[in-house]
Amino acid sequence: MCTAIYSGVIQGKGPDEPQNGCVNVIELDKNRISAIERVDVSLWNNLIFQVSVDGAISDSDIINRIKLECPNSFIFEHDTLRIELVGEYDFRFSPNLNYVTAETRKLFDGYEITVKNYSSPKLDREALISDPSVAGVLYRRLFTDPEIVDAYPESVRTRAFNLSLKALVGDDIDPENI
Repeated sequence: MCTAIYSGVIQGKGPDEPQNGCVNVIELDKNRISAIERVDVSLWNNLIFQVSVDGAISDSDIINRIKLECPNSFIFEHDTLRIELVGEYDFRFSPNLNYVTAETRKLFDGYEITVKNYSSPKLDREALISDPSVAGVLYRRLFTDPEIVDAYPESVRTRAFNLSLKALVGDDIDPENI
């Protein structure tokens, strides 16, 4: 019987590689694998927390939710944290991701923090039909103009509306989420 050790992934590089590092200990018996054991060798954890922004009306509201949902302390000194904002916020508000990230970094001083926005505005269709703002005009064009309604599925028109709202308020649009 002999033992082989295969390095596997020693450590994920950050919150975008959340797997814990490990080595694989492989027992061989008569040139056949008799056992494989994964041994955790992580020097830090790459933690991911999803924070719901359902109904949020301000950046402070989102930051307060992050305070409630995420732990105050981590296991290792060099743990990394990725916070994923999910759900639907009020369409009249758009999260300022740069501000939310900066404030979150202050909360978790000393840790590498990444905030990703996977949330979208909750459409109040009745309010948007009569809304005189650019958002209302865009909504009416995308959702009531027969030429556009017939040409594009609702999922495409909703995504176009959400991205347009983000662009209108100057939010960064992550190409990975288009």
